[in-house]
Amino acid sequence: MDLHAPLHAHGYNKANSNNRSTKAVHPSCAGTGGHTESVRIYGNDVDEHASGTGYIEDGDTLTFDSSFTLEAGKINTHKIETGSYPQIPHTKALQAETGWLNCTSFVDANGKEYDDWIPAIKLGS
Repeated sequence: MDLHAPLHAHGYNKANSNNRSTKAVHPSCAGTGGHTESVRIYGNDVDEHASGTGYIEDGDTLTFDSSFTLEAGKINTHKIETGSYPQIPHTKALQAETGWLNCTSFVDANGKEYDDWIPAIKLGS
């Protein structure tokens, strides 16, 4: 298994309260030297994208081109591409401090697809 192969995740999130964001943070699994390649958050008048350049000093954090607000109670979709394994709760839905995260698809380094792997992500400023 190539721990540094691109991984793709799709899902959706629902914020508990309005959440203004400029950054996405994805903590990597120990030993993977991880980095996030891109994040897209879209739906409900939001369509924001952030891309990384690979292994940089803070490879777990991407900055969006502009700030945006996820509105309380509204569902937004996310697409995440990483260069190695992020921390992954193995569940279809996760109640986080700021709202719900759900997994619709996660494709691992071997091309195997899961519907119960949620990459750890934190949106904020």
